[in-house]
Amino acid sequence: MTFVAIQPAQAADATFAIGDKTFTMPIPAGFCLPAGKDAAVAQLIASADSQNVTVLTLVKCSHVPGTGMEDYFLLKSPVRALMMDMPREELLAALQPELAAQDNLMSDANKAKVDENLSNAFGTAASVGGAYRYVGRTGACLDMAGTMTFSANGKSVETDAASCLTGVGGKMLAIHHYSKHGAATFAGLLATVRTMAATVRAAD
Repeated sequence: MTFVAIQPAQAADATFAIGDKTFTMPIPAGFCLPAGKDAAVAQLIASADSQNVTVLTLVKCSHVPGTGMEDYFLLKSPVRALMMDMPREELLAALQPELAAQDNLMSDANKAKVDENLSNAFGTAASVGGAYRYVGRTGACLDMAGTMTFSANGKSVETDAASCLTGVGGKMLAIHHYSKHGAATFAGLLATVRTMAATVRAAD
């Protein structure tokens, strides 16, 4: 019997919910909704983050399902803010000083919780390290960027990440772009998440 890998699912737009509101956005060219093994991996990764709800995952359409993902997006919203309804400017003004005050958003306290969640999700000792920092505000985004190292089963992978934390339809949304270390510039990664943030629209 021959088994055929289920390829990532191509779609023009993605729909997701944050709390009581639904949103839509065009999917960036070259990216797809995860399918098959990728969908299972996406669920596993999402389960490791107890502080946030992963509302959308996008992978490269050319990615071979079941192999390590080297270029992907995660869209998240904090659990504590799911039912909030706050204008974007008010939200960003409140969050900016908090982010700017931290030298590394991967603090020891945050790292310990993430390591615990990762280990529980993957069923083996796993950890994440590195430096991930707030780098300023650009338009509607609070920008963050850095390089993180994921370790499990005796192997380590370095990943560059860039994020836009914004508000849309009264909700808090973080768009994260993860890329193989050195494969893209941080300026390019940040430009991508900012562009994505500008395309998110409330569906109702």
